[in-house]
Amino acid sequence: MTVANHEAWLLLLPGRRLMHCAIEAHDYGTARDAYESMPSSCQETGSTQFLLFKIALRSLDLDTAKRCLDKVCNGPSKDIAILYSCALEAQSMGNKDIILKVLSQLLEQADTTTPPEGANLPAIYRTMIRLILSDIQENKAVESGILDTLYSIFQKALNNAVKSKATSEAAADGTSKSMWSTDEYDWFSRNSYNLALRALQHWPPQYALHFSQFCVQFIKLYPSESCSEEELENLNLRRSFCDYICASTCIALARGREKMEDQLRDYGDARKSIISFREIREKLHPRLTEQSQKDFGERYLGLLSHEFEACVHLEVWDALPGIVEEVAEFGQLQPLRRIGDMILCADAPTATFLLVLENLINHCLRIEKHKIDKIARWIRVLLQKSLQGDLDRAERLVYQILDICQRRAVGNEYPQDELEWIAASLWNLGIDKNCAGDYPGSKKWAEFALSIAGFVKDGGQLESLLQGKFASLLTS
Repeated sequence: MTVANHEAWLLLLPGRRLMHCAIEAHDYGTARDAYESMPSSCQETGSTQFLLFKIALRSLDLDTAKRCLDKVCNGPSKDIAILYSCALEAQSMGNKDIILKVLSQLLEQADTTTPPEGANLPAIYRTMIRLILSDIQENKAVESGILDTLYSIFQKALNNAVKSKATSEAAADGTSKSMWSTDEYDWFSRNSYNLALRALQHWPPQYALHFSQFCVQFIKLYPSESCSEEELENLNLRRSFCDYICASTCIALARGREKMEDQLRDYGDARKSIISFREIREKLHPRLTEQSQKDFGERYLGLLSHEFEACVHLEVWDALPGIVEEVAEFGQLQPLRRIGDMILCADAPTATFLLVLENLINHCLRIEKHKIDKIARWIRVLLQKSLQGDLDRAERLVYQILDICQRRAVGNEYPQDELEWIAASLWNLGIDKNCAGDYPGSKKWAEFALSIAGFVKDGGQLESLLQGKFASLLTS
């Protein structure tokens, strides 16, 4: 230590002592005079700035208090212990703006510096969240900056919780004890869940997604071995609803994305949440009441349509047939129709396309009170594709069309224009077979065309026309 530094240190001690005594006596003018009498080098130390911070808070000089914080944070020593003392002092005085500022600075420093002994970071995160929530409790239209701050605090809390748990588990001797208890996980998961519900009604969709994801991540940190069966069930119910929010929101966001990379990321996140929801549903289903099973089922049915959409965009083609079967179990026509419209627009491999569309048609035909014109378009597409290379499937479909025509009630007949197109397409295939020398094949497909033409209500004109050509076709 140089002579100058030693002299400054000697001057510092009585000055700080005088400031401290004046603060205790509530004589803030004398305390400030003591500060002013110090050399500038002594004034700028973290300890002195802390005392000045106390003076400023108690005399309601908020500008000076903020300047003191900046000096403590940006000074050469950057003593986080002093910053933590500032946080405690601000809390004791109850000024929200200053508390938020000092806690924000403290958390910023805590990202790169070990907190002082006794510092409870989860409590700091909770305090900041409570302060922000107290300001927006009655305000539905909240500025995005405030929501971003809230999001940032939850993110820091989650990162710290994950890191703390990993450190604690890695310490085999048990010397490292996490500050994060199950009660802390519960507080953060519940509050992020409540914020997600609020975001659904009042805030932009990305915040509903963020807070739902936080809830899920905090629930994952729970030590399952210390939870009762009832607690685990409640956690799974909470998590399942957050998975539902995440998946639905990701799908909505994906549809509005301009960049393909962002869109695929959202679809990928949506599918992860749907898979999680499915696993929880299978786990809880036997223990749920009849009404809860119904509610779960309705949500799951909606998610299955979302999963089909996500898999189409992600090109996870192998998953599509299984999703169709799950949707069909609910026996509802509308979800099947939505999936049908999606597969018609998808650039799926031919084998997958044909399998999915054929299964959709079969399931729709099993549902009562359906309108045949709703799926006639699918049948046309499936037949057209099948005639190009899968004649076995095309033959099955023709038999199915004939069965439909025979069983249709009056007023729900197969669309006439579709029957005319089918008859013409089958006849043309018969002609092609005949030209290629495949006379048995030609005869089979021509007869199919005649059978279909017999159901066209045109006074028998199309059937007579094809019947006349059929004789010449066989003798050629």
